[in-house]
Amino acid sequence: MILIVALAITASIASAQAPPARADTVIFDLVKPVDDFRNFNWYTRRARGDDALSGGHQAMWEPLFLLDYDTGKLEPWLGLSLTPKDPNNPVEWTLTLRRGIEWSDSTPAAKQPFDADDVIFTVNMVLQHDSLNASEAATLRSQVASVEKPTPADPSNLKVVFKLNKANPRFAIENFGAGLFGSFLIMPQHIWKDAVGVDAAGKPRDPADFKFANPIGTGPYKLKDPSRIKMTWVRDPNWWGIKKPPGFGNDAFKKKLPDPQQLEWQVFDSETKSKAGLIANNIDAAREFTPANFADAKANNAKIIGWDTASALAWNDPCGRQLDINTKYVVDGKPTPWSDPKFRKALSLLIDRSTLANKVYGDAAVPSRTMFPEYGAMKPFIDAVVAGNFGLPPKADIAAGQKVLTDAGYAKDNADGLFKKDTKAIAASILVNADNPQDVAAGNELAKQLRDAGVDAKAVSMRNDDYAGQAIPEGSYEIVYGWLSCGSVTDPYASMARYATPAAPLGKRSPGFDNTGRWDGPKYDAYAAVVTNELGKRPVGHGGVPDLVKKAYQILDEEMPFIPLVQTPRIMPFNTTFWTGWPAKGGQGVPLHHWAATQRLIHGLKKVP
Repeated sequence: MILIVALAITASIASAQAPPARADTVIFDLVKPVDDFRNFNWYTRRARGDDALSGGHQAMWEPLFLLDYDTGKLEPWLGLSLTPKDPNNPVEWTLTLRRGIEWSDSTPAAKQPFDADDVIFTVNMVLQHDSLNASEAATLRSQVASVEKPTPADPSNLKVVFKLNKANPRFAIENFGAGLFGSFLIMPQHIWKDAVGVDAAGKPRDPADFKFANPIGTGPYKLKDPSRIKMTWVRDPNWWGIKKPPGFGNDAFKKKLPDPQQLEWQVFDSETKSKAGLIANNIDAAREFTPANFADAKANNAKIIGWDTASALAWNDPCGRQLDINTKYVVDGKPTPWSDPKFRKALSLLIDRSTLANKVYGDAAVPSRTMFPEYGAMKPFIDAVVAGNFGLPPKADIAAGQKVLTDAGYAKDNADGLFKKDTKAIAASILVNADNPQDVAAGNELAKQLRDAGVDAKAVSMRNDDYAGQAIPEGSYEIVYGWLSCGSVTDPYASMARYATPAAPLGKRSPGFDNTGRWDGPKYDAYAAVVTNELGKRPVGHGGVPDLVKKAYQILDEEMPFIPLVQTPRIMPFNTTFWTGWPAKGGQGVPLHHWAATQRLIHGLKKVP
C-alpha cells in the first residue's frame, strides 16, 4: 500500500512538472540567435533581438496603452487614462493607472504593487542618465521636464503628473501607445533601485550596465528557460489581470488568462528552414515570407494562412517605400537636375508603381497614393490629399515626364534612347540597401524603368551599416530608395514632421533620419510653418486636421522632395493546426510578432479542440 501511494505521489509530481504539450505551446519563429540572452535592460541601444524580439515586450512586460491602427484610439492596458490638464496648452499631463496591478514576483505574503512610484522612478532614472540611449528613452527625455505625484496626493498612489518642456498634444501616443514596434515601458523600482545610486565603494552606478538578468514584468508570462537558440516563457496563473476585486467596476481589466500555457521564440536561421518548420507544424507564427515561399507553404499545408483572401495578400508595414532626393547633391561641382522641383516631378511621372509592385513584390504590394500607410485610421488624411488632386497615380505618364525634359532643353538621342543636353545625358544614381534583397530588386526595376524612359539611371547597392549608418543621415547620396516617411500610423503629424526638420549641412548627421535630402527654401519654410505651427498644435482627432494636411501636401506636391512609390508588404504566415485567432485580416491587430502589439495577438489565440 505504501509503495502504491509513493508511486502515485511520484507520478503526480512528474505530471505537475511535465512541460506543456505541443498543443498547449505557441512557437514563434526567431530569425537570429539571442547572443546576450541574460540581458533585459530595455533602455540601452543595441541589437534588439536580445530582450525584445524573443518575448520580452510581447509577453512579460506590458504597455500602458496599445494603439489600434484601425480606429486610431489608445486601448487602456496598465494605464486607464493620460490626459492634458489644458487641451489648448498640453504642457502638463496626468496619468491614471489601473488598480490592482502587481509585478510577477508578488506573493500573498509580500505584495509588489505596480503603482505611481514605479512610473516616477523609471522616468527619473531615464531623465538623469543619458547613457540609457534606446530610442524610447531618448524620445521621452527630449520631451519631459519633470515627473511627480499630484497635489493633493492621490491616496491610491495611482496618479502621475508629467510636465513637458513644451506643449505636445501627441505626448501620449508618441511615448506610450506602442504604435511602432514598442513604447516606453515601466520597470520595477524594488529591483531597479540597485541599478542607480552608488555602490559600496562610493562609485556612481550607471543603469546602462544593469542587465536585469532575472527579469520580471506585469505580463501573463514569466521567463522559464532562456538560451541562445530558444527563449521559453511559461504562463503565470497568478497574473494580476484575472483578479477582479469587488468594487473595481470600469477599472477591471476585461481580459482572461491567455489560452497558451507556454510561449517559445525559437531560432530558425533561414526562410527555407522556417518554411519547412511551418509546413511540418513545428512553427505557429513564422517570419516574413516572400510571396513565392508563402504560396509554396500553403500548397503543402492547408492549415497555413496569411492575410484574409478578401483583402490584399500582405499586411502593409507602416514604412512605405519611396525615393528621397538629395536637393544639395553635387556632381563635378554642380547641382544635379534633381535639385529642381520640376525634374523631381518628371521623375515621379516616369515611374510605373503598379509594375514595380508586380515585378518586385508579386502583387503583394499596393501602389502608394500618398506618403502615408494605407490604414483605416489614416483614411481621412489620404482622402483629403487625393481630393486635392495631390495623390499619385499607379501608372506612369511617360509622355508628360518626357515633355518636362524637352521643355528644359533636353533632346532624345535615338542611338541610346537617353535624353541629353550638350551631349550629356540626364542621369540618376539610386542608392539601395544591399542587405534587403527586395530593396535591391526594386532599385534595379526603377533603374530599368527610368532608362527605358530616357534617364541614365543606375542602382547602387550598399551594406546597411553604411547605407543607414552614414550615407542617409550624412546626405552622401543622390537619390535613395528607402522608408524615410515612416512614422504615422493613425495621425499624419509624425510623417509630415520629418520634412519640417531644418536641413543639416551635407556631411553632418540629420537628426532621426529627418529631411536627409536637405530640402530648404521659401516653399520648405511655408511647409514647415503649416506642419509645426498649425498641424502640430492640433490634438489627435481634431476635425481640422484633414484640411491642414491638404494645405501642407499642396506644397509637397509642388516641390516633391520625395516620391512615394509602394506600400511595404509583410506576408506573415501563421499555422492553424494548434491555434486559431491569428491577426489575418483588418481589425484583428498587427501580425508582426516582434512588436508590442503581440500582447493583443496572444490574448486572441484560441486552442484548437
